[in-house]
Amino acid sequence: MNKRIGNRSSIGVIVDGNSRFVTDSAEKKQICSTAICVTDNGILPNCRNVNLQCILEGMTFESVDVLRSINKMKGNCSSGSDGLPPLLFKKS
Repeated sequence: MNKRIGNRSSIGVIVDGNSRFVTDSAEKKQICSTAICVTDNGILPNCRNVNLQCILEGMTFESVDVLRSINKMKGNCSSGSDGLPPLLFKKS
């Protein structure tokens, strides 16, 4: 069986906000959900006086470089942010 497909049985020890080691599954679940599930306060950070050193105005991709990159992709990987699986490009 492919080891990458298997599901790990547990999450290791984590450290809470009080530097306490947590091993209990229910506590770990609570800590993780609290740390990950936050509400956006709608306030944007102040980013004035940002000095841009370089501005990208364009990019050129050669077809041979694109094909080389497609051929290097593993066909069994998950989809990217575009939702298209690598296998789609490899079979095209």
